[in-house]
Amino acid sequence: MKNEHKLKEIYRKMLEGVETPEEKESIAQWLDQLNMSEPMEQQELNEWTQRSKEELQKMIKSPSSSQSWTKNATWIASAAAILLFVSVALLMWFDNRQPAEKEQPTTIYAEYSTRSGQRKLLTLSDGSQIWLGNASKIRYPKDFQKDKREIFLEGQAFFDVSHDSTRPFYVHVGELDVKVLGTSFDVENYTADGEQTITVASGKVLVQPLHNDQQWILEKGGQVVYSLADKKGVKREVDLAVILGRKNGELVFRNETLATIVVQLERWYDVEIDLVSPVLKDKRLSLSVKDEALERVLSMLSVAGDFRFEIQGKKVTLYKRKGE
Repeated sequence: MKNEHKLKEIYRKMLEGVETPEEKESIAQWLDQLNMSEPMEQQELNEWTQRSKEELQKMIKSPSSSQSWTKNATWIASAAAILLFVSVALLMWFDNRQPAEKEQPTTIYAEYSTRSGQRKLLTLSDGSQIWLGNASKIRYPKDFQKDKREIFLEGQAFFDVSHDSTRPFYVHVGELDVKVLGTSFDVENYTADGEQTITVASGKVLVQPLHNDQQWILEKGGQVVYSLADKKGVKREVDLAVILGRKNGELVFRNETLATIVVQLERWYDVEIDLVSPVLKDKRLSLSVKDEALERVLSMLSVAGDFRFEIQGKKVTLYKRKGE
């Protein structure tokens, strides 16, 4: 309230007759800037401002140089009344603008990330739980807003959301927004895969792309696979064993191509796998394991996939068997 203190100081000086011409002009200028809280038509506001300014300037200039302001009771009363009005109006002016001038409180975000071969379990302030997958990153406000809960995800995560009808839960995932009230679902958002996948394990979710009018309502077992290239999604029913197994630390493949399996193994074990023989890429395999070493997993896959492998540190190479 710096201007309020300045106004009071000029008011004191006017009563004592020691104010400067510049301070007199300040009062007139403030009148020019006032905007009352009650709505006014523009013309009415202009007329009021001009009339008030002229009236104040007239009163400021009217006392003769030989006249003592402190002895002129009429002038003092009038000046005091106007200054009181200006003070009140100025306070209203500041109060009306205070919300607009205040800086919005800065939102503090929590951020977590995993590298390949690493997973994390997170518990949010509302009791919701997130199983953050390999090579993934998540960001969310430490304190959710009163009307919504928002999460930003890159990579893969499984969500078990606490029900709250007053605060919908949103997951912003690349080009898709997922809205839920209380449910469990899985999200995959690896840019390198060229697609985003939402799978519901329980409850119901609404999935909406950012760039078109499509939307999907998914219930238990429902999945949407959204192509980043053509901006279209396909809805289907799926086996939840893969999603729930991954949440529980299991590797589950159901009739997947070896090329797809290799990508999953790279993220799961933090290795780089080179599929040397192109003929191997389209081989379809199934497997379910938990807490198994990479060598053991590859050994089991190689029997059904009819390939051999070499592991050197974090470098893995797959070959077709000799004679094929």
